[in-house]
Amino acid sequence: MCRSREALLIGHSMGGTVAVEAARLMPERVIGIVGVDTFHHVAPQMSQSDLEQMLTPMQEDFANAARHFVSTMFIEETNPALPDWIIRDMTAAVPDVALSAFEDMGTRHIDGEAAQHFEELTVPVVAINADLWPTDVEANRQLLPEFDAVIVEGSDHFLHMAKPAEFNRELDRVIGTPP
Repeated sequence: MCRSREALLIGHSMGGTVAVEAARLMPERVIGIVGVDTFHHVAPQMSQSDLEQMLTPMQEDFANAARHFVSTMFIEETNPALPDWIIRDMTAAVPDVALSAFEDMGTRHIDGEAAQHFEELTVPVVAINADLWPTDVEANRQLLPEFDAVIVEGSDHFLHMAKPAEFNRELDRVIGTPP
């Protein structure tokens, strides 16, 4: 049995950062990255104070702060069952683990490590993003000329779950899968 040694990495949200790290660690295997509502603006745009302001409420009362934080990731038109399920799931996370992940991601953006690692990539990166937050394609192309983005209008951070048919159509198009 023959197995391909190449991989196309797909990462949602913070999973985009994980995909970048995996591509850096295995450049001979990774042929591209598809980010899902991530890579909005890779260059540093956050200060240590901004990060602390985000983390402090979660450190004090993780479940309530996480509930509020996650609720901002949806649009009004999203089927209410989806936010309810995702909020329950995310607020059930182990607080120390979730806070560590948030802090690590924020610190990588603040100190420029995220941008540096993005810039060092040798594979194309495409983001399939919702229009909930702006995606600065040109700023990202300053770091990685092979960067591109597809914006799914009228969707939220969980576009792959809120609009699966539309998301899958764009994913198929981006990776070159025939319809």
